[in-house]
Amino acid sequence: MTELEKRTTIVPATSFDKLFNPAVKDIETVYADLIKFFELNNDEVNKLKLSAGTEKLGKSSALKIMLSMLVLIIDEHKKPESSNKNDEAIYLANKKITKELLFSLFTILNNYQYSDRELKIQLMGKVLQSLYGIQ
Repeated sequence: MTELEKRTTIVPATSFDKLFNPAVKDIETVYADLIKFFELNNDEVNKLKLSAGTEKLGKSSALKIMLSMLVLIIDEHKKPESSNKNDEAIYLANKKITKELLFSLFTILNNYQYSDRELKIQLMGKVLQSLYGIQ
């Protein structure tokens, strides 16, 4: 054994795999961690689990997630209390126009190159910011 061999160690090529590819938890463990961390109530837990199973993830899943959230906000918005039929017609027309504009915008965004992973990370950061009021 040479002097160099005594002082050096052979490191296998897979030694950094755990650093760059951490072990993936199963989905139930992730749900449990999120529920505990954000102190979700039963209704919020149901929404979390229902939203996770609505669609198979594709290449542009981050944009689909953002689009579905915006459409959900529009759909769940309560119309103003008014007995005037014109106000109700204007409200419904505005709702329809807003959704059409959203779909058009996201169709245009799909034509641009973007990193889906980076968008998801930024989206998660924005969710955490909104939950905790981080400035």
